[in-house]
Amino acid sequence: MDLSQALTYFKEQSKAISHAGIQPLETTFQDTLIVETGALSADRIYMIRDSAPENGDSGWTCTSVFFSGPSSLEDYVKAYTYQLRRFCEQAISILHFPVGTIAVFEKGRLIEAVGENNEKLL
Repeated sequence: MDLSQALTYFKEQSKAISHAGIQPLETTFQDTLIVETGALSADRIYMIRDSAPENGDSGWTCTSVFFSGPSSLEDYVKAYTYQLRRFCEQAISILHFPVGTIAVFEKGRLIEAVGENNEKLL
């Protein structure tokens, strides 16, 4: 079993947590997040952590920046956090960030992450 990818993710998560100076929340690759279907192919997306992890739900939601709001439940899918590697791999580095975190990614690259009181985290 090759653990190199998992160790790379762990290293990036540890670096981000240390740089941001935050108390991490437990989040696993088996936890789920809510993804707006347009975010799967959008150049610019944002992620927001609305709640603490509970019962397998990470508390994260991911949408495209230009999303105008849901017109139906079909606009969203539930995904496992490990599936972020398919469309926004760098988002894995912030999975342990606290409730209230908002992060913006452009073409899969983290642009900015702010905390609950709009303080810059990364």
